[in-house]
Amino acid sequence: MGVSHRGGMNLACFIFACLEHVPRIKIFVQAPDHMLKSCKMVCLRRIWILHEVYLACMQNVMSLEKQRHCYMNSPTGMFFSWNVVIGGYVQCGRSNDALKLFNQMRLEDCPPDKVTFTSILKACSTLRDLSMGEKKIHDYVARRGLVSKDIILATTLLNMYVNCGVLRKAQKVLDELPSRDSFCWTTVIKGYIGIGQYEYALKCFKQMRDEDISPDTVTFTCVLKACASIGALDKGSQIHDEISGKGLTKTNQIVGKASKM
Repeated sequence: MGVSHRGGMNLACFIFACLEHVPRIKIFVQAPDHMLKSCKMVCLRRIWILHEVYLACMQNVMSLEKQRHCYMNSPTGMFFSWNVVIGGYVQCGRSNDALKLFNQMRLEDCPPDKVTFTSILKACSTLRDLSMGEKKIHDYVARRGLVSKDIILATTLLNMYVNCGVLRKAQKVLDELPSRDSFCWTTVIKGYIGIGQYEYALKCFKQMRDEDISPDTVTFTCVLKACASIGALDKGSQIHDEISGKGLTKTNQIVGKASKM
C-alpha cells in the first residue's frame, strides 16, 4: 500500500480513513515505521496526530514495544517521543514499564516536562509508589514551582496522595493551590471518606462552601455518605434539602445515599 507524504492533508486523510474502516487498522498499524522514516518534511503536529490515532488503535492489535520502537526512531528526536510512549504505558496499565522508561529518559539526559511528570505521577498513583511520586517527582516539580503553574499536574499529584492514603500531603497540596475547583475539593473529600475520616471530609466540604465553590453530584454523594456514617442527621437533612432544590434527587447515587440517612 502506497502512502503519500506530500502535505498534511494526505496524511490526515489516510489516518481517518483507517479509523472509518476497521479492517484497515491492521494496515495502519504497520504504517508508522514507513511514514516516520521517509517523511523528513513532516512537521511535529502531523507526527503528533499520528500518535494520537495510533495510540487509540494499537491496544487491540499490537504491543507497545512496536510503538516504542517507532517513536524512539522518529526523525524528530524530540522529548515528546518519550512522553507519548510513557503515556501509552500508563494508559494501558503498564505503570512499571512507564517508570523504567522514565529512568532511561533521565539517563539519556533528556529533560522531562510537565507532561512527563503528569504521566509518571499517574503511574505512581496506580502503583502507590510514594518513593518515586513524593520523594522524587513532587520534590522536583515543587522546587521549580510547576505545581502552582499547572492545574492538571497539581490535581494529578493530589490524586496520587489520595490514592496512597496520605491525606495529610493531599491536604497540603490542596491548600497550596492558587485556584481550587470542585474536582480538587471532591478528590480530597473522597480520600478522607476512603480512610474513614468522615469528620475531616465534612470539614473539607465546609471549607469548599466557604470559598463559594459549588459542589457537584459526586461531592454531594460523598458528603451524604459521610453524614450517614457518623449519624449526622441534621447535616444530612440540610444537604438533602439543597440537593432537592437543585433538582438532583433523581440521581441514582444520591437517592441511594439519602435512603441510608
